[in-house]
Amino acid sequence: MTETPPEPNPDSILLTTKRTLGLDPDYTPYDGEIIVHINSVLANLNQLGLGPVGGMVIDGADATWTDFLVREEQTVPDPRLNHAKSYMHMRVKMLFDPPSVGYVLTAYEKMIQEAEWRLMVAQDDIINPLPPPEITNPDDLDEDFLADQHVIVLDGGAP
Repeated sequence: MTETPPEPNPDSILLTTKRTLGLDPDYTPYDGEIIVHINSVLANLNQLGLGPVGGMVIDGADATWTDFLVREEQTVPDPRLNHAKSYMHMRVKMLFDPPSVGYVLTAYEKMIQEAEWRLMVAQDDIINPLPPPEITNPDDLDEDFLADQHVIVLDGGAP
């Protein structure tokens, strides 16, 4: 009886990046080149404030997004940082297999800039969250008080 090989780790940085590039996780001829690009992008993400202090380098499929995105005080990655995976794809795509059509290249560049901005904002919100408003008596909620409060809408929900 033949043994079934183990399923690839769905959290692997290398394997998720290969999947987004359209490469089968078992296809390895370009792994060395892709790993070099991934490590460059991990350095970019670290400069944006993500990842472990001191950075992170991968050398194979064992390094995971959880390893990179989880802070010391957390047990799971903050979902607000999920843009990091798309950012990784776009940056590696631009280095490994850049689009040959000018408007596609421009679109990728704009998406990369937007992802960088969103990641910086999310990271800043995680590190420096806004304090909740101080309400001592609910009857004190008047129009002036409410007008001074910051309203945060997540996931398109209503405030």
